[in-house]
Amino acid sequence: MPDVYIIDTHSPISANKYASTHTVKHCDNEVNAMNLLADCDPAVVLLNFSVRSAGTAEYIELLSQANPSLKIIVVGNNLADKDIIPCIYAGAIGYQNENKLAHFFSKMIAVVQAGEAWVSRRLIAAIVDNWRQQHLAEV
Repeated sequence: MPDVYIIDTHSPISANKYASTHTVKHCDNEVNAMNLLADCDPAVVLLNFSVRSAGTAEYIELLSQANPSLKIIVVGNNLADKDIIPCIYAGAIGYQNENKLAHFFSKMIAVVQAGEAWVSRRLIAAIVDNWRQQHLAEV
């Protein structure tokens, strides 16, 4: 089984770039990807944000419910925190800017497969701040 799945329908993240270092499977249909990933072994999933855009967090939640062992990383171009944070809350364990993906790919996969998150310190601060604001609003 591949250890990395790429879900991308719009501007495909090239699986060929990474085939020499990892077993990669490209999925260009999110419904087929959902069915395939529901029954697979633990794997890293690179999900291009443009596949679902505003619905990406909901899709991540569905993937996570179908297979809790998936390690989902959102890939996009300079996404705003307001787009990434709901994805993290939904179950993604990382974000990678697409234009730096080739540079960080191998390290990112190794880190995520080891059970760690792939998020910047700046994004962690934004997540904590968002969480704090939500909880203060509830009081």
